[in-house]
Amino acid sequence: MDRQRTALGTNDAHSAALRGGQVFFHNARMMMQIISRVLLLCVAITSAIALGYTYWQSDRTDSYMLTVREMARMDVMTGHGDREVLIKVRGQPDVVMTASEVLSNAVINRRAEYFIETALNHVLIGVGVGLFVFVLMLAWFIKKVEFWALIASFVALN
Repeated sequence: MDRQRTALGTNDAHSAALRGGQVFFHNARMMMQIISRVLLLCVAITSAIALGYTYWQSDRTDSYMLTVREMARMDVMTGHGDREVLIKVRGQPDVVMTASEVLSNAVINRRAEYFIETALNHVLIGVGVGLFVFVLMLAWFIKKVEFWALIASFVALN
């Protein structure tokens, strides 16, 4: 008899059960690899949805204001709070402020915070979709494994 053929037939599920613990641990390790790859795929899907949705649904001025504010914050933290920052917004006159003024500007802070809130909401949407895909793929895989295990137990009982 070869490795895959047993007295009960050629089914891998009962063949593995009859061959001992090494096969069980191998199958468990393979299951963990599949689950980790599915999880990695879902993280990639989550990231792509969150970034794409943020890119398409957010206002470019909000993301620009966040960038200006964070650059001004770095200037202040490094002791260059008096450095002038040029703010260019399409359709608006150019504004020159110091980094300290940028940080205390209510409009810039409000628009930057709005962008952060919008991005976090999109990340939550992406996480929801990613978790749904993960559960769906995992359920499909487990159902497939349970189906073969059920057949193996039925064959073993007969």
